[in-house]
Amino acid sequence: MSYSNTKKTLSNTDNKFNIYDAYIRRGNFLIQHKNPLHAEKFFVKAHLTVPSSIDPIFKLGLIYYQLNKDKAAIKMLTQAYQIEPDDIEIINILGAAYGRIGELSKAIPFFKKACHLDPESAAAHLNCGHTIMATQNFEEAERWLTKASIIRPNHTRTLRLLAETRLKMGQPRAAIKPGIKAIEIDPNDMGATLILGQTYMALQILEPAKKLLELYVSKLRKDPIGLYCLAQVEAKIGRTEIAINLYKNVLKFELNTDFKALLQLRLLLTLPVINQSQEQIIKIRKLITNSLATLPRPSILDPYKSGAFANFFLAYQGCNDKFLQQEIAKFYLDCCPELGSDKTGNTSAPRKRKFKVAIVSSFLRNHTIGYLFKGLIQYLDRDRFEVYAIRCPIKPVDDPLTKEIGALADFTVDLPNSIAKARDILAEVSADLIFYPEIGMEDFVYLLAFSRCAPVQVMGWGHPVTSGIPNIDYFLSTNKMEPQDGQRHYSETLIELEGLSICVEKPLLPENSSTGEHFGFDTCKPIYLCAQSLFKIHPNFDEIVLQLLKQDEKGIIYFISINEHADRQFRNRLKSVLGSKISRTQILTRVHSKDFTTLLSHADVTLDIPEWAGGKTSLESLAVGTPIVHWPGNLMRGRHTLALYQALGISDCIAKNSEQYVNIAYKIANDNKYRESLVKNISAKVDLLFNQKNNIDEISNVFEVLIKESRQK
Repeated sequence: MSYSNTKKTLSNTDNKFNIYDAYIRRGNFLIQHKNPLHAEKFFVKAHLTVPSSIDPIFKLGLIYYQLNKDKAAIKMLTQAYQIEPDDIEIINILGAAYGRIGELSKAIPFFKKACHLDPESAAAHLNCGHTIMATQNFEEAERWLTKASIIRPNHTRTLRLLAETRLKMGQPRAAIKPGIKAIEIDPNDMGATLILGQTYMALQILEPAKKLLELYVSKLRKDPIGLYCLAQVEAKIGRTEIAINLYKNVLKFELNTDFKALLQLRLLLTLPVINQSQEQIIKIRKLITNSLATLPRPSILDPYKSGAFANFFLAYQGCNDKFLQQEIAKFYLDCCPELGSDKTGNTSAPRKRKFKVAIVSSFLRNHTIGYLFKGLIQYLDRDRFEVYAIRCPIKPVDDPLTKEIGALADFTVDLPNSIAKARDILAEVSADLIFYPEIGMEDFVYLLAFSRCAPVQVMGWGHPVTSGIPNIDYFLSTNKMEPQDGQRHYSETLIELEGLSICVEKPLLPENSSTGEHFGFDTCKPIYLCAQSLFKIHPNFDEIVLQLLKQDEKGIIYFISINEHADRQFRNRLKSVLGSKISRTQILTRVHSKDFTTLLSHADVTLDIPEWAGGKTSLESLAVGTPIVHWPGNLMRGRHTLALYQALGISDCIAKNSEQYVNIAYKIANDNKYRESLVKNISAKVDLLFNQKNNIDEISNVFEVLIKESRQK
């Protein structure tokens, strides 16, 4: 502070200065020896001796701040600030005092001023970013914390807060680097351990997430958040019973009513990743149906922030989910009516000549959804429509397809990781129609879809199950996929297109020289490949596997790994049906997406699942000429391959029952001439599945009709 100025002022009154000087020196001595209470008395005396001197005023403010007497600290520091308005230390501590009493709007300007006065002050940038975090403005907080991390690159707290901010922004990929570095610098920083564990969990990197969260829980056993996150990871891995027990342990803590109600719902909907039997499925669904009606439904202000979620695994039980999806949606709306709010009247944008269509997804990137629906963004008729790509968290950091899809839209909007803010931004677009390529694969879009942000709201079959959400008006499907009674499977009005509803590029064909042995195939024996994720393989399919292995005594049936635990569960389930024939099944290591078509090309035949047929997988299999055996299921999600074969005019591989399914698969794998003729026929026609812009033209026509009808209501 300005001690030298005080000395000059008192130069003509040496006795007074000597007294003042003695108080200051004694106070500083006591501070150095960590005795602020006694130091306070001497600084008060110094202040009374020379009221205009800034030094005791500041020191009193500092002492009060250290003693958590924030209001007293603010009073003294404000006086000091009036004397020295550009003193960085005064400004920082004054901002911190305001922050600590929750007056963030007063704290932030002080921190910003400190950063302006000293652009290289890491502490000022850290304080600014941390305080702005508390206002939920994570995008701005991230900018200040990034600057702080550049100035002081090895500061653990800065790195931890930067990782946390990026995670809360919905940018877990960007959170990994600072999270890892924070732990490398200080392995005992459990806050960083938790954040990095949550980051890996958000990215489905489950085993590293599990290890970090187990470490966190072992150190902080009384923190329910660590147990809750670990339970989520265990549930995703497939250790369902462990996850359920962890959730029950969390419920033993004193929790706020919002979180507790949603945790009870999560406990009810923590489902097996690998379904063990049809009997188990029936039992679980009966429990869900009976328990949903009795769950407490408190008022929840922010369901997303409090832990609301999409019920992803319910769809893989092979049942009509309409009733349960509607009941789950009703639970959320009972708890938070604001979720279903109508935002269409909140904007006054003039109607343009063109209709506005907003395509909303978290997966407009290198993902199945990005692949299936890029063509919709690209080819919707621009004479009639303006197309907005609305990207929800999680957005990738360095994904080329993200940039490509974004460039194809007329406008691109990135939504923040807040349902309330995202809802308002989406409504401001003033779209005539919102199209959700999928609803139910992740939490954010599922909850966003509850609101009414456009007069017409449509969902696609990216996640081929009804949403159950009242504000979703239509389900866009195709008559080639739907059974005759399709409408009864949807809460939405079902639209059955004539075409396939997609315009996709032909997958890249194998360019490398990898052999079948490279992937783990025994090329001396018939190769049957079930290329679907293991959680999509319904227990009813096990009997088909058994009958196929009985008929083909040399054949081997291959599956693709999810993770060690789920693989073991799946294999144990199979063994209970196959007995000793389990030796003629193998689970292959998961391959990178760029190698997937090569893997498919080495199979003699791929096996489709009646309860969940391949979508992108079937397109890729047919693209390389590998035949798919398909038995259409009772639900649209089990009939995708049927639609593809119908578009090709090929019916040889479509079975009407399990016996036909086994016979077709056996013949393809063992009759070389027959397989070669099939491959030749498929290869000659397969281009009919790709780059079919007429499919999008049909959607353009349907969207125009829906919009015009809505305007007449």
